[in-house]
Amino acid sequence: DQIETIFMRLLRGSGLKGLKAMDNLRLINFENNIYLCRPLLKIYKKEIVNFAKKYNLQWITDESNFDTENYTRNYIRHNIITPLENRFGKGSLNSILKITNNAAEALQLLDEFAAEDFAKVALSNNSLSWKLSMQLFNEARLKNLLTWKIKTLFNDSVLMPTANKFNEFIRQLKSSVDNKNAMPKITFGNVKLIAKSGVIYIERNQKK
Repeated sequence: DQIETIFMRLLRGSGLKGLKAMDNLRLINFENNIYLCRPLLKIYKKEIVNFAKKYNLQWITDESNFDTENYTRNYIRHNIITPLENRFGKGSLNSILKITNNAAEALQLLDEFAAEDFAKVALSNNSLSWKLSMQLFNEARLKNLLTWKIKTLFNDSVLMPTANKFNEFIRQLKSSVDNKNAMPKITFGNVKLIAKSGVIYIERNQKK
């Protein structure tokens, strides 16, 4: 599943977070503290099948798993991963899985940079100086800072905005920093980013 996810996210042009693939444990409902657990994520299918056969366990095979025309994941599994394993062995799959570890390490470094950056411009736990942020950080660094802060405030239960939407918000921050009447804003899910009166706020979006 992890390798299939890596290929799918590569096709979508995902960043480091996407290449980290799936987590063994992920918060899916912040309000009710509900987690999604995947205890068998790092175990290969063949190992699970062999275990089931050894202990005479019965299982059901979903016929849709063989539909490579309508399901991208199935196409990747049967037409890309299986030929790779047959040609280069299981070691090739382990090498691909290293991408997830490399991405996780890179994300950890970016989080550390973001925490340091936030300390330089923070006004409160969920707000930062608009003008000082523009002076100190380029677009990529500010985007990393905001992404990190959203994650620390709301965990991974928040789906981040599209890259285009986020980049447009950053562009508006830069172009209107000296305009006292400007109020750049972006909403996604139950989160809102808004800049006003010299301050960038990260807030829960109260839907009407």
